[in-house]
Amino acid sequence: PTWRISPRSSSDPRCMDAHATQQVAEAGSKYQDLAWMVLASPLICGAGSWFLSRRLRGLTAGFNIAGVLLSLVLGVILFGISGDHPLAATAFHWLPIPGLDLTIGLQIDRLSSLMALVVTAVASLVMIYSTGYMHDDRSYSRFFCTLSLFVFSMLGIVLADNLMMIFVFWELVGVSSYLLIGFWHERPAAGDAAKKAFLSNRLGDFGFLLGILIVWAATGTLNLAELSAKF
Repeated sequence: PTWRISPRSSSDPRCMDAHATQQVAEAGSKYQDLAWMVLASPLICGAGSWFLSRRLRGLTAGFNIAGVLLSLVLGVILFGISGDHPLAATAFHWLPIPGLDLTIGLQIDRLSSLMALVVTAVASLVMIYSTGYMHDDRSYSRFFCTLSLFVFSMLGIVLADNLMMIFVFWELVGVSSYLLIGFWHERPAAGDAAKKAFLSNRLGDFGFLLGILIVWAATGTLNLAELSAKF
C-alpha cells in the first residue's frame, strides 16, 4: 500500500503541541551555557583566587565576590527567560548502568532560577560583609575560597535535574559546612562543633540515600522532570 501524509492545519492541537515542544527545545539549547555559567562562576573564581592567595592576598576577596556577583547577574537573566516549561541544559552521561542512566544536567524553571537568585544574593551580601569582618584574619584567603565552594554546592542543589546529582551536591555542602564551622580549628570548641555537624549530617545522608533508592525502585528513574510527569 501507498501511504500519503496530508498536511495538518496550524490549528491542529498536535501541530500546536509539536511547535511548543520545538520552542522549548530551542530555548533550552540557547540558554544552556548561561545556566552552566551560573553554576560554575563561583567555583572557577574561587579556584583561581586560591592560586593567587599567597602573593596577592588582597585580591582574593575581590575574585570570589566577582564570581558570586556574576552568578547573580546571570541568574537574573535566567529568571527572566525561564517560563512555565522547564528548560533542560545539556546532560552528561557519567554512569550508565542497567535500568538507570545517571546524568549531570541542569533543569531551569521558575522555582530553580528563583532559588539560584536567593542563594547568590545572600552569598553576595555575606561575602561583602566578610571583607571587613575577616580583614585581619591570617586565613583570610582560605575563608573566601571555602565560601565560594559552599555557594557552588548550594547552586548545584537548586539547579540539578536529578536526585543523585542533588545528593552529590548535598555532600559538597556538608564538606564546605564542615570546613566553615571548623574554620578556626585551633580552637577546641570550633573543632568539636565541626565534628558534631559532620556526624549529624551523615545520619541525614543515610535517610536521603535510602529515599533515593526507594524512588528508583518504584519509578525506575531519578530525573525530576520524569518524576513530575509520573506523579
